[in-house]
Amino acid sequence: MDQDFALKAQLNIRQNQRELQDFLGTMGSWEQDVKKKDNDLKTKGNDDISTKKTRPPPPIRNAGPSTKGNQSAKKAAKKSKPKQNGKAERISSYNYRAWDTLDVDKMLDDIDTAKVEEEIEDGLNETEDMDATDEETLLEQNMQLAAMEKDKGNAFLKEGKYEEAVLCYTKGVTADPTNILLLANRAMAYLKLKKYSEAEEDSSKAIALDPTYIKSFMRRGSARFALDQFESAKQDFEKALELEPSNRQARAELVKIHDALRPKTPPNIVKPIHKPKHLRSKKPLRRIQIDELPQKEEMEAVPITELTPLTSNTPTNTAGDECNPLTSATGTGSRSGGSGITILEPTPTQSTTPHTPDRAPGSSKKPSPRSHTVALPPVPSNSTQFVAHLKKLKNHRTVAYQYLKQIEPGSLARLFQQSIDSSHVTQILGLLQEHYVPNNDPVFPVLKNLTVVKRFGMATMFMTSEEKQGVQSLLQHVRTNETVAEPDLENVILKFGLET
Repeated sequence: MDQDFALKAQLNIRQNQRELQDFLGTMGSWEQDVKKKDNDLKTKGNDDISTKKTRPPPPIRNAGPSTKGNQSAKKAAKKSKPKQNGKAERISSYNYRAWDTLDVDKMLDDIDTAKVEEEIEDGLNETEDMDATDEETLLEQNMQLAAMEKDKGNAFLKEGKYEEAVLCYTKGVTADPTNILLLANRAMAYLKLKKYSEAEEDSSKAIALDPTYIKSFMRRGSARFALDQFESAKQDFEKALELEPSNRQARAELVKIHDALRPKTPPNIVKPIHKPKHLRSKKPLRRIQIDELPQKEEMEAVPITELTPLTSNTPTNTAGDECNPLTSATGTGSRSGGSGITILEPTPTQSTTPHTPDRAPGSSKKPSPRSHTVALPPVPSNSTQFVAHLKKLKNHRTVAYQYLKQIEPGSLARLFQQSIDSSHVTQILGLLQEHYVPNNDPVFPVLKNLTVVKRFGMATMFMTSEEKQGVQSLLQHVRTNETVAEPDLENVILKFGLET
C-alpha cells in the first residue's frame, strides 16, 4: 500500500511540474507579444510627430494688401442692391424732399392688399385640407350605406319581394358603384323578375370589377340562356367551371345548353305505304283490339296490379292482298271508337272463323296477359339512386308516392349530404300535395328534414312564386291537421324564405 501511494505521489508531482512549465512558457510568449506591440506603437507615434513637424504652417490672417481704399466702393454697391422681401426703403429723418413726396394712402392700401392676399392664401390651404378630410368621411359613409342597403335587399330577396330588393340594391350601387356583391345580387333579383337584359348588364359590370367572382358568370349565363344566346351562355358556364370545377349547377346548365343546341329531329310519323299487288303480303289480316288509356285522374285510381288481357278471337281475312294493315282499303269496313280511333272490321266477303296461328292444335293454353305493373324500387342509399328512381317513376305518381313514403324523413339529410337540387325539392313537394294531404299522411316531418339538408336555401332561391304558394298551402294544412310546435313551424317557414 505504501509503495503504491509513493508512486502515485511521484506521478502527481511530475504532472504538476509539467503543467507549471507549460503555464510559464505561455506567460513568457504573451509577455514577448505585449512588448512587441508596445514597440510598434512607440515607433508609429514618432513617425506621426515627425510628419507634423514637416507640414507647412497655416497662412497668417489679414496678411494680404489693405482694402481700406475700397470702403467707399463697397458702400455704393450696397446702396445699389435692390431691397429684398418687398420692403420699402426707409426714409431718413432729414430727407425732407422725400417726406414731401410720400403717399401715405397708397402705402396703407398696399398694406391692406397684402393682408387680404395672405388671408385668401391661408383660407385656400385650409379648404384643401378640409376637402380631403370630407372626401374620406363621405367615402366611408357611402360604404356603410351600401352595406346596409345590401342587407335589406338580401332580406327582401329571401322573402320573395324582388321589386323591393331591386330598389335596395340600386340605392347601394348609387352609394358604392364598385361593390360587386350589390351588382350580382341585383342581377339575381332581375332574373326572378324575368328581366334578363338588366340581369345580363349587372352581371357584366360585376365581372368587369372582379373576373374571379363565380356567381356573376352563373347569373349572366342564366340570363343569356333565357335570351336564347346559347353560345354566350355556354362560355359563361364554362368559365364558372374553370374557376370551380366541382360546381354541379354549372354542369347541369351546360347539359341544358347542349340539348338546346342539338338539332331537333321531327317526330316519328307513320306514312302510308303504297305497294303493288304482287309485292303485298299474302297473310290474312288480324283484328287488333285497341284499349283507350285512362286520363290522369282515372290512372291514379286504377290499382297498380291491374292486368289488361288481350283478345283471343281474332277474325281472319281471306282477301289478304286487298289492303295494308295500317291503311284503309277497298273491301274493308271501318268503325270509329269514342276517342276517334279507327278499328278495322271484316266485310261480308271475309271469314269470321277464329284464327289462332300462334297456338298449336289441341292446346288449351291461353294467351299471356299484358301487364301494366311497375316495380317499386328499394329504399335508396344515396342521392344518385334517389334521383334515378324518381326519374324512372316520373309518369307513375302513385308508385312514386309509395316510394317516398318508405323513406324515413329523418334520413333525408344523410341521403342528400352536401346539397339538393331545386327540381328534386319541387318533385317532393308535388307528391306531398297530391298524395300526402289527401291521405292525411304526416307532412311536417318531410318538410322539416328537407330544410336540414346543406345548401337548402340555395335551392329555395330558384323556386317560382307558384311553388312557394304550394309550400304555403302545405304549411296551412300542417297548422290545421298536425300537432307541431310553433317555433319549429316558424323555423321551417324561414328556411323556405316565406313570411311568418
